[in-house]
Amino acid sequence: MNLRALKSRLVRLAAACGGYALARVLTARQPKILMYHRFSEQPEPGHVDRLSWRQQLAYLKRHHQVMNMAQFIALRARNAVPPHTVVLTIDDGYGDFYSVAFPELQRAGLSATLFVSTAFIDEQLWLWPDRLATIIDQLPEGELALAVVGEPRRYRLPAERPRLAADLKAQLVPLALAQKYQLLSALAAPFGIVVEGPVPEAFAPCSWAQLRELQAAGIEIGGHSVHHPILSAEADEQVRREIIDCKLKLDAELPQPVISFCYPNGEAADYDQRAKAACRDAGFTSAVAAHHDHLGFDDNYDLPRYSGNHDMFHVAKVASGIDYLGRRLMQWGKV
Repeated sequence: MNLRALKSRLVRLAAACGGYALARVLTARQPKILMYHRFSEQPEPGHVDRLSWRQQLAYLKRHHQVMNMAQFIALRARNAVPPHTVVLTIDDGYGDFYSVAFPELQRAGLSATLFVSTAFIDEQLWLWPDRLATIIDQLPEGELALAVVGEPRRYRLPAERPRLAADLKAQLVPLALAQKYQLLSALAAPFGIVVEGPVPEAFAPCSWAQLRELQAAGIEIGGHSVHHPILSAEADEQVRREIIDCKLKLDAELPQPVISFCYPNGEAADYDQRAKAACRDAGFTSAVAAHHDHLGFDDNYDLPRYSGNHDMFHVAKVASGIDYLGRRLMQWGKV
């Protein structure tokens, strides 16, 4: 048994012995912001299926105070965040949030924040990770030497599709968005793979009418840039336009003004002080990351999040504070 599997087994054993309840007590005053992306009716890789989502919402409602970002920030301003707070956030604006996740939130009587990229909602583009996924899925089987930057590496498909996807994504992330699209088109062309044109049904966004319906029903709509670039890779003026124009578009299309923002991709290297300043200047009152490298909530424009997925065990572990306690212990051990 490897170390990771042993750690997982020990955590599950701790849960069975009441460890989650103890962790909830110890971390009662530490909010947890959860992050999701895709949903599906039935189990599907990379998605949270309807039944799993329903079970997670029931668990979170039973053990936690569940809210959206706007509610959380308003309570923080009054030093009134209740114990056991969990904030639900969903990134990008895919149509499966409306068709799968939203009805279950309504059923549970819970809210969440949906962060959307406005050019995606306008169907002006399909997001670059989806273009990459389409290419990876349609590459022919056999041994291929591939790269988008740097020296090509050899991959045997289909077995090494996951490694190829991870390698190509790592090569693309630091690049400006225009360069990403050029390189993805160049990668797809020799294989006759189409990654331009209308957004495929598998990656379709919500419509503006659906966003208005969601907002009217108590779902917070937040900003996620215009074109979903890695903000740290873009020039100063482009960073500002991606954030400010996103808010202007959302406020023009929706009855209620948007106040929450989410950095695209959101790892520590993907946003910087320029992006934080643009969020403040645009009128956003908070911005969330996609990591929890830091655990504090001292900066409303750099709020940590934990990734959610289809696994009830994982979500319960994160929401209860097991991950938070583990990271705190690591920090204390370094002192």
